[in-house]
Amino acid sequence: MCLSKKNISAYAVLVVLILLSYNALCQQYMPEAYYRLMAALEQRNAPLAQVWVDSCKGLKPQRVQYETAYGIYALQNNAYTVAIEHFSRAEQRRKGEASLWLTRCYAQQGDTAAALRWLMEHLKSSTRAKESTILLDPLLRPLHSTVGWKNIWKTDNYNAVEQLIAQAEYLIGAGNADEALELLNARIKGTRGRYSLFALRGDAQQALGEFGAASDSYKVAYRKSKQPVLLAKRAEAMSQRGMHQAALKLANRAVDQSPHNPKLRLQRAHVLMQANASAQALDDLRYYLSFYPTHERATKMLVESALSAGQYVAALQSLAKLIKLYPNNPDLRYMRASVLLRTEQPRLAIDDLDFAIQHNHRVADAYHSKGMAHFALGERDQACTCWSIAKQRGRFEAQELHYKHCQRIAE
Repeated sequence: MCLSKKNISAYAVLVVLILLSYNALCQQYMPEAYYRLMAALEQRNAPLAQVWVDSCKGLKPQRVQYETAYGIYALQNNAYTVAIEHFSRAEQRRKGEASLWLTRCYAQQGDTAAALRWLMEHLKSSTRAKESTILLDPLLRPLHSTVGWKNIWKTDNYNAVEQLIAQAEYLIGAGNADEALELLNARIKGTRGRYSLFALRGDAQQALGEFGAASDSYKVAYRKSKQPVLLAKRAEAMSQRGMHQAALKLANRAVDQSPHNPKLRLQRAHVLMQANASAQALDDLRYYLSFYPTHERATKMLVESALSAGQYVAALQSLAKLIKLYPNNPDLRYMRASVLLRTEQPRLAIDDLDFAIQHNHRVADAYHSKGMAHFALGERDQACTCWSIAKQRGRFEAQELHYKHCQRIAE
């Protein structure tokens, strides 16, 4: 059975979630080749994934996480027998490591008995996935109509804490962080409890702008788990409080513990940008984008950092790559126009600004910038028209420019 296009799309999201959980739970220090393989799998880049599979196979010792990754690569390519071999070896080495992946493989092969057997094994493991993850898993749909599947879900497979964690995650994701915080506070007593409860409370507090409280929650969560991602989250919370030097120390500690993890480098870049250290942030952003070259947020961060550091060519190159992928994104065109104005290319900037205006994106700002572009070209009448529109739409700087270059001269 091959994956349908619909299943492939949903499966790509699933892979991201599963790989993130592995990154968080299973290791701190892993080689760069492993992270590059994970990134290629997340992006479903089969040729690149093959390169990094070969690289990982040359590493010593062969860690259990590599076997799981090899299995995911085989599964993405519909090589179910090979995938099962890798997942079985991973499961033999560490119980619970690949039981859900084996469930998926057998479900796709149509072996219902084996799939349900592995699902029950997975539900007994300490690393079992959330109920919603399993129920919504597109690769498990062939099991939904079976009696065995229905019988499994007649039983409560998750304890009260796991149910609370799932509910809190859902609430935070749905923008109801206040409700999540209330649930978590009712459960947490002092510093007792699972690290994940404190990490989630930190996420809820961060979403509510309670950065000091979030920092304290992440501190407890890190002390219990030693996961570097929690150091990075605490660093971001402290950065929001203006404690930039302390935040940077924590971000550096996180990266030192897992130096090849691109997601920690992205978090440190954010801390550096908050501390107005844009030139330093560029290295981390370039590293991250070497794993995820089409990541829009990271590219925008790189452009902002490059502009602050006066590296306009780097900013234009990054935007050009992203606009090629997303040619109809008005925000990217607006950003490029801002860089083109700084590099004295007003005619090109006007084209991008017209695109932003046509798509109703930051219209007042776009007219203000378009006026500056026309003025740089000596086209005062067009500039005055643009500034007039911009000031009518609330851009006060345009009012000053319009008075200085248009009204006062007319008077």
